[in-house]
Amino acid sequence: MRSFGKIFILAFSVCVLSLFTSCESDDFDFFTTVDDNKNAAITHETSDKLLDSLSVEEIDSFSAEFALRTDVPKANVYINGNYQGRSPLRIKEMVPGYYKLKVEFAQSSSEIIIKEYLIELESGKAKEYYIEK
Repeated sequence: MRSFGKIFILAFSVCVLSLFTSCESDDFDFFTTVDDNKNAAITHETSDKLLDSLSVEEIDSFSAEFALRTDVPKANVYINGNYQGRSPLRIKEMVPGYYKLKVEFAQSSSEIIIKEYLIELESGKAKEYYIEK
């Protein structure tokens, strides 16, 4: 009976831990994305509307492609909170659907501009987006 209790407590602990680590929040701690620079001035803009694509190209596939260009090179790009790289960026073979796109522009070492959008990727299409600072 003791081993069953220990297994139950261990399983319960794992469940609780996975619950806390898998939760996503719409509240962002922006200072962690700028290397804990607490003196940085951060400008944040969020749009709940779909971002219009610059171009749409038909591809022979069930997956989708995503491309992003920015007026300032090397902007940090996040999709659904996961860092994808710096602009310009192209990602092939994405699962079609809706994604949260976040772009961080470093205005200077003390100023960060963050823009967030909702994008839709469609099966068999390559979409290119262009974002200005």
